[in-house]
Amino acid sequence: MITIIDYGCGNLHSLKYALASIGLDSQVSCCEADILGSSGVILPGVGAFGAAMESIRSVQLDQTIHSFVGSGKKLMGICLGMHLLASSSNEFGEHHGLGVIPGRVVRLANNAVSKVPNVGWFPTRIRDQKLEEKKNTSHFYYTHSYEFQPSDRNCICATTAHGGREIAAVVHSENVIATQFHPEKSGGVGLKFLRDYFCDF
Repeated sequence: MITIIDYGCGNLHSLKYALASIGLDSQVSCCEADILGSSGVILPGVGAFGAAMESIRSVQLDQTIHSFVGSGKKLMGICLGMHLLASSSNEFGEHHGLGVIPGRVVRLANNAVSKVPNVGWFPTRIRDQKLEEKKNTSHFYYTHSYEFQPSDRNCICATTAHGGREIAAVVHSENVIATQFHPEKSGGVGLKFLRDYFCDF
C-alpha cells in the first residue's frame, strides 16, 4: 500500500488514479498510522511553500515524515513536495523546510530565454546509473516557478534546461527520491517512472 499524504496541497486523486492504472494500491491520508504502516509514501504538492509547511507542521506531519524516512522505506516528493524536502525556501519570504535532503529552493530566473512560471513538456536528461533503464532523454510535464538546489549536487540524477542552464529535475538520496516534474501528468513515460520506482511493492 502506498499512502499519498493529504496536507491540503496536491493533486491527490490524479496521483491515486495514476497508481491504480499501473496496478499499485494506494490511499489518501494524513493519519500517522496509515503513513507509517505503508510500503511507500508520496508527498505531492501544488501551491506556496510557506503555507504548505504551516499546514504540515500544524498536524505534526513533519515528525511523521521524518519517522517514515528513518524507516528506510521509499518516499517520493513531487513538485512542491520535492521543495518541501529541502532545508529552506525563499518563496514569499524565508521558510524552513523538512530538511530531508539538504538544500535551498529559489525562484527561477526570468529572462528572454525562459519565462516564469515554467510550464509545459520539457526534455529531461537522466544522469544516474540507478535509473539506467531510462538512459534516453524523455519529456515530462512541468509547472513551477522555483527550483531545488541541493547542497550536494551528486544527488541530482536528472536535469532539465531553464534559462540557459541545467536545473534539478530529479534528486535521489538513499530511500528518498523527488521530482520537479509531475509524473502523474506525464503520460506513459510518467507512469513508467512511478512503476520503476515502486516496482518492488
